[in-house]
Amino acid sequence: ILPIDLNTTLEAIAAKLFLSQITITICTLYIPSDITVPVLIKKLDELLSNLPKPFIILSDANAHHPSWGSTRTDSRGNHMCKWLTDNNLVLLNTGEPTHISPAGTYSHIDLTIATPDIAPLFTWHPHHDLYNSDHFPIIIKSSIQFPMKTTPRWKLSDANWEGFRENLKLPNTFLSPTQACGTVVDSIVKAATMHIPQTKGYTSFRSSGWWTPKCSAAKRTKNRALTQYKHHLGNISLWIAYKKARAIFRRTVLEAQRTSWTNYLSTITTRTSSAEIWRKVRSIKRPTATNTIILKENNKVIADPVAVANSLAIHFSRKSNGSSTDLIFSTHRNERELTPVIFPPDNGVWYNRPFEKSELDRALSTSKSKCPGPDNIPFAFLQQLSSEQTASMLAFFNYIYSTGFPHQWREAIVIPILKTGKTATVTSSYRPIALTNCVCKTMEKMINWRLQAFLEQSAFFDPCQSGFRAGHSTLDGLARLEHSIKDSLLLNNMCLAVFLDISQAFDTVWHHGLLYKLHALGLNGNLPLFIQQFLQLRRINVRVSSTTSSSYPLHSGVPQGSVLSPTLFTVLINDLFAQLPSAVSHSLYADDGVLWVTGHSLTEMNNSMQLALSTIEDWSHSWGLQMAPAKTKAMLFTRKHLLYPTLRLNGENINFVATTTFLGMVLDRRLTWGQHIASLQARCSSDLRLMFVLAANKWGADSESLSRIYIALIRSKLDYASFLYSTAAPSHLIKLDRIQYAAIRLILGLLKCTPTCTLEAAANLMPLKIRRELLLARYTHRIQSIEHHPLRLLALAYSPTLFPANSPHLLPITGRMYNALNSIQISSKDIPVIPMSKKYYAPNLQVKSTLSATRKDNLSAQQWHQAFHDLKSSYEDRVPVYTDGSVQGNRCGCAVWNSNFAIKVRLPPEASILTAEMYGIYCAIKFLACLEGKYIIFTDSLSSITILRHPVPITNYLTSWIVDAIADQPNGKIVLEWIPSHVGIAGNEAADTLAQEALQLGNVTNIQLPTNDFQRKVKKFYQDKWQTNWNTLPMHQTSFKPLLGKTSYSSLSRQEQVTITRLRLQTCKVTHGHYFTKTARASCTACDCTMTLHHLLLECPIHKAARAPLLEACTAMNRPVKLTTLLSTEFPPETLIKYLNKTKLISKI
Repeated sequence: ILPIDLNTTLEAIAAKLFLSQITITICTLYIPSDITVPVLIKKLDELLSNLPKPFIILSDANAHHPSWGSTRTDSRGNHMCKWLTDNNLVLLNTGEPTHISPAGTYSHIDLTIATPDIAPLFTWHPHHDLYNSDHFPIIIKSSIQFPMKTTPRWKLSDANWEGFRENLKLPNTFLSPTQACGTVVDSIVKAATMHIPQTKGYTSFRSSGWWTPKCSAAKRTKNRALTQYKHHLGNISLWIAYKKARAIFRRTVLEAQRTSWTNYLSTITTRTSSAEIWRKVRSIKRPTATNTIILKENNKVIADPVAVANSLAIHFSRKSNGSSTDLIFSTHRNERELTPVIFPPDNGVWYNRPFEKSELDRALSTSKSKCPGPDNIPFAFLQQLSSEQTASMLAFFNYIYSTGFPHQWREAIVIPILKTGKTATVTSSYRPIALTNCVCKTMEKMINWRLQAFLEQSAFFDPCQSGFRAGHSTLDGLARLEHSIKDSLLLNNMCLAVFLDISQAFDTVWHHGLLYKLHALGLNGNLPLFIQQFLQLRRINVRVSSTTSSSYPLHSGVPQGSVLSPTLFTVLINDLFAQLPSAVSHSLYADDGVLWVTGHSLTEMNNSMQLALSTIEDWSHSWGLQMAPAKTKAMLFTRKHLLYPTLRLNGENINFVATTTFLGMVLDRRLTWGQHIASLQARCSSDLRLMFVLAANKWGADSESLSRIYIALIRSKLDYASFLYSTAAPSHLIKLDRIQYAAIRLILGLLKCTPTCTLEAAANLMPLKIRRELLLARYTHRIQSIEHHPLRLLALAYSPTLFPANSPHLLPITGRMYNALNSIQISSKDIPVIPMSKKYYAPNLQVKSTLSATRKDNLSAQQWHQAFHDLKSSYEDRVPVYTDGSVQGNRCGCAVWNSNFAIKVRLPPEASILTAEMYGIYCAIKFLACLEGKYIIFTDSLSSITILRHPVPITNYLTSWIVDAIADQPNGKIVLEWIPSHVGIAGNEAADTLAQEALQLGNVTNIQLPTNDFQRKVKKFYQDKWQTNWNTLPMHQTSFKPLLGKTSYSSLSRQEQVTITRLRLQTCKVTHGHYFTKTARASCTACDCTMTLHHLLLECPIHKAARAPLLEACTAMNRPVKLTTLLSTEFPPETLIKYLNKTKLISKI
């Protein structure tokens, strides 16, 4: 569909509709009843001159004439009938009514007009269902044949998983990788076809996911009632029956929409985009439609889905054909490719060993996508396998790993995604997202983790590379750049930065060069061989709607959407900045790179930068990724007014700009953050409009739903890099506070005159200023836990004497990080460091939870004794050791017990029970390391056992310590098992007693706090800071909530939630409505006094009888009958609502 610009004052919208055999203009037109006939005819003539033929006009004409079924004629109807004849237009109406009034009277005011050449191709009739309108939808059917198919999808919610598992027979022997893959896929698809239904594979006019069978039944009942009334026009009882059925239908639909929305809310995270939420809202408000793509090439419109798919496939294939305009690189590539890259077998290294079940379990548990690849197998099929079937899949993966790459995995279905802000009719405006086989993706995940662990162990990565590395983010490069800019501005120096752009980075990766770099790292055997075959002979099919293009080859690049692609790309680009001059700093996030140099001499800085750009050109000639000088930008950060120097890249001048966007932040030359905050404000304001739409619908309007939407959609944007722009002027930051204020008013339904100081407390949303400080502390902890993080090294080198202590807003990020840790009373040495390789891979430990399959309540103490006795008997060759942890108040301790020895340790008060349990296990392992024999460690901490069974990614340093301590022991020396607590197991009871004794020890072992404990301490610190600020406000503003925290009104309707909140904040229509109406303040007509909440709730004699339950509630609470009691969070809101309903005051609140 292509929109058409109309030069008319009528309320009309037009677009071109491309069918398989014809192009038609569709125009919708509304003609208001107040327009005069002569003016109308003139404007209709103007409209016709704007409409390309052939066309169809769908009009709400507000005209009556027998030609279209009316029982009467008016002047407009006569003139429009003549106008149709004069212009040789055909009316498609058949005489059926198109409108029904609230009184049940039919009329014929909607006209469908067509040019005579296409009129015979269409039939016309009103739909029998009003769809909650007073106009019947008009159904126009075409005799033109065009495809309406969609890709069938598995109905996973209706799957019979038990039957699927029973019928799935996976092969145990394999002949070749391609045969093995085909057999496994066929087995899975065959079992799925028997027990999992699929969609029908054609476009449904009601494809909304929320529609339920109850909705269909209620709709049929409503339609039957309407049909009965049509057959007996004027029958009041039938009309009433229809209105009742319609009300039931509306209520059923509303319940279905609300349920669908509630379920969707549970899936929203801070990564959920506003576009995705808009799609969900639109799908609830109206049926979804299949998106189509129309292209324009050489002024020719391509609308046929097959032609569109092939055009896009050819375009994507050409981008990855391996050609290059760089003659130096082409020569170098041809020479290098004469020598093949060979990876000899090497089964002795850890990364080539067979995959373990824990790796497969992790790969499946982290897979969320529901979209299958070419094999039509989604991750859900693999996640539902039995333990035996999972073992068979593991055997299949290990066979593939050791023998070769299946041919089926070289194919990918590409979904073209329109780039933001690009023209939809141009092939280059689409980004290719590859849907590869989920079975292959599962194996890619396991290989990717091993590859990343190897790269981290080898210290391969440029420390300044933040892309696709655990513990790193876009914030790292931004923070380091901000540090240098702020530092130079404070010292009255300058900072010269160049923001690089790489042309088609992922699509032009040189396969041979990438493999050469992997070989140079010393990789051999299964892992690099898999990657080599993964890159070879790849082909794509582009899918548009349900149509798939022909197959086209890819000769370069890594598929966007593949699991391995980001890591492989970082391997190729890692040494981009390896030869930079020492004066030039850099940062790299995937393909987003920036160079900068600081100093006081612009000439020297420019010379260094030009030399750095020359090294990048040399690198590009060697590895094939081409820089785009036209998109590369330079900035000079300074307070001085200087002429920009000249910098060149690939023979072209680099453009100097006053502002630029880098990794989502708008940078200005003095780093005031003003333009970034203005941009952020505009984006958040757009999302606020979405919240307005949700608040206007009954299914999405409760305060809990709106709060979750705000946190995920708006506050996540406000949070991003907020500790960087926190140095902006207060006049800028207040704009963001106003965003949060506006959102809270919307969430709680508050009036605009509600004091802003109470809004955040009412919604339990931390003030943005304090939240920025909290996020800074969290980020500081994260970078301090990574040993070679470049920002960590800068932070450790920071000295508070370098900069003015009385101007914290002028400090670079390292200074603010120093202050943040000081305020929490934590030093850098208190933050534990976790090796980067442990975030990807760890050896399999002998950690079991044999008894956890039985619920503790299902067995008596005697039965648990017997179960434990049987378990212990299975470890007769091992010495039992018991560990336990204990927390009471602000004391924490752990213990290790055996009949021959005992250990007890008191831990810092901030330590959690999990930390105590984990440290107890670690103490036991370290102690047993000095002893001979085999041991079984029993712990009652199922959380600890779960973490140690699946330790990767390791985020707790104690997990890392335990893994290393066990790995250092002879294989099989130590086994961990879970046992239930407090069921009378003697060893467990002894360890529990010992752990409680540890709480009384005088000496505290000052261990470092794990991440979770640190985060809890930080959150409490800033929550207390907020509470302190809250306590300084006047009592009348804080009395409704003396202690900050969440207040839930989930049992109340949206209107009741709004009413209670307005009452408690003492700002409602009856007391503050005069600010909006510009009239005198309301007064009580019975008492002739100013209307206040105190008067309405406690004094007005008219409501004395209705007030009795309020007084009873105060008595039950043992609280005085005062306004502060009624408005406190402890007072039952239902009692207040009943009072307001009984006195009919609720509408005045």
